[in-house]
Amino acid sequence: MENLESGKPLLSVVIPLYNSSVYLNDLFKSIDNQIFHNYELLIIDDGSSDNTYSKITEYAQINRRARIFHQENSGQSAARELGIQHARAPWVTFIDGDDYIASNHFEELAKEFLHTEASIIMVNVMRVDNDGNMLGLEMSGLTPGKYSGGKLREVWLNGVIPGFLWNKAFRKDDLKSIQIVFSENFMEDVRIVNELILRGAQIFFSDIATYYYRQHNDSSVHRAMRETEWEGMNQALLSMETIVTNPRELKLLRGRYIRSYSFLLRGTSSMWMKSHNREIRNVLNGPHMKWLQFGRLRDRLMIFIGKHFLWLFVLINPQ
Repeated sequence: MENLESGKPLLSVVIPLYNSSVYLNDLFKSIDNQIFHNYELLIIDDGSSDNTYSKITEYAQINRRARIFHQENSGQSAARELGIQHARAPWVTFIDGDDYIASNHFEELAKEFLHTEASIIMVNVMRVDNDGNMLGLEMSGLTPGKYSGGKLREVWLNGVIPGFLWNKAFRKDDLKSIQIVFSENFMEDVRIVNELILRGAQIFFSDIATYYYRQHNDSSVHRAMRETEWEGMNQALLSMETIVTNPRELKLLRGRYIRSYSFLLRGTSSMWMKSHNREIRNVLNGPHMKWLQFGRLRDRLMIFIGKHFLWLFVLINPQ
């Protein structure tokens, strides 16, 4: 890969951090082990109250590719946006502070965006627990290669391609041009990827799992859901209607809509359900729940129980 190692950085790696100190040794070790070096790091401390800032400052003395930024606590989205604004490379990728990467992660991204015409590069993800035990691949059954047009819309609308930003690399100019205001809503990543697809993006998928996603109780998709998550889910899913071009695609979206709310019900804490019973019922009785017939039997049953027997979820999900 020597031909990739000259000139200004080819890849800007944005790492938003908030109280991530306990995970940084694993993250930095995985970065130090990269076999591709034509990158820069933009590490943003989002007003951490632990020793995250001191750790990243020390690391920047060792890895001269790292630039450190500090902001008052404004959320992961604002930290990402700050990183994008300061990125110097033509391609941008993201790493969450509690995750880590394989030694060929940067190389795999660089190889694909140099040798394909795709505007988004996506790698597979290995889910791991806090002890590093592998829990399984995030994506299975998706054939490696380039996806565009109707083929891309189909795998996007039915949820085969996840909306995460951190297993993808994007053209920096594309991210800047879409002018989406980053928010702290759950599934904001979906709105960003969806907007890029709406604008004609092509995605190249590499089935090599080079990103390790740490699945634990503090992860944003594995903790007690709050009201903002319910609203964020709704905004993200409805934004996907903008790319629908035919009845088949609409059917796929309807199925995903029902499946997503079934997932949200299973992830919402009983305590929140008790105190926000009315909000949940309003969502579950909203106009788009007329799509219930397009969901899988299990998901239809979950939402039916949520609409009529919400108290059962208190027993099912007692956290």
